[in-house]
Parts: sequence; C-alpha cells; structure tokens
Amino acid sequence: AGYYIPADGDPDSYPLVLAEKILSDGRSSRLYQSLVYYKQLAVQADANGNFTEDSNLFFAILVMNSGASVDEGEKALNDELRILATEPVSDKDLEKAKNKVRAEFAFGRQSVQEKAQLLGYAAVINKDAATVNKEYDLFMKVTRDDIMRVAKTYFKPENRTVLIVMPSQNDGGK
Repeated sequence: AGYYIPADGDPDSYPLVLAEKILSDGRSSRLYQSLVYYKQLAVQADANGNFTEDSNLFFAILVMNSGASVDEGEKALNDELRILATEPVSDKDLEKAKNKVRAEFAFGRQSVQEKAQLLGYAAVINKDAATVNKEYDLFMKVTRDDIMRVAKTYFKPENRTVLIVMPSQNDGGK
C-alpha cells in the first residue's frame, strides 16, 4: 500500500520518519513482530517513507508466506497502522526510534563526503543549508501524540493506493 505523505521538511515528516522506525526498523519492530514472527503471515514486512522535495508515498509492504491469505495479510497490516493511529506508542518504542535517529545523525556525519551530501540535501531540498543542524532537534521534539496524529492523518483507507502482485498461474509459482 502507498499512502500519500507531504514533502521532506514538512513538520509532519519528522513524526512520520519515527513512525517508520517503530513500524519496521529491525526484527523488534511492530510489523516484523506481529506479521512475520507471531502471526507468520509474511516472510517480510516493511514500512518506508519516500521523503523527497515533493509530496510522495509512505509504503507498507508485505511479502506473504506461502499459503497465507492475502486478505488476512492486508487486514493485519491495516490493523497495525490503525493501532498506531489510535493508541499512543510506548515511551520505550518512541525512545528506541529516537535513538536510531541519534545514531544516524552521529554516524552519518563522519566523513567529509557525508557532511557534504547532507549540506547539499539541506540546501536543495529544504532550501536552507542551516537546516542540517536544526533537524536533529525537530526529531527529538516529536511526541507520542504527534505520531498518533500523523498516523491518523495519513494512514487512512481513502489516502492509499493498494497494489497486490501475485505469481502467474502459468509459471508454476516461480
């Protein structure tokens, strides 16, 4: 499913990035734990915001386990997104997501090339090179309510496009 989201640098992009990390960053993430590990509906479950200078899509993707129902997988995925929109994330989950952002900021600025890429991105996409030093604080100010608000705003059925890809019947499932 692709959910329409605002451009990078929009105030809603910061809680959406943290929502992405809570949903699918690592094996302890919500989607992996729920859909891959416990329910065993999927072999892969990902959520990824495509943040660019223009409005874009936040993808929620499942690669279904053989024999699992696509309808059941879609319902389970939608349930996880609904929970994010209706129940505050735990302090632990929010802190874990922020720690991932902290690590990205620390380790993503070690070389001159990485610093140059970040400055170029800030200058071109955000139209202000100084934002390279301001974004960290914007991520750290995101609250549990912010994540619920953006999930409620963007992860709703009328804001998504769903694509289901099935193997061809003629290729023996290959």
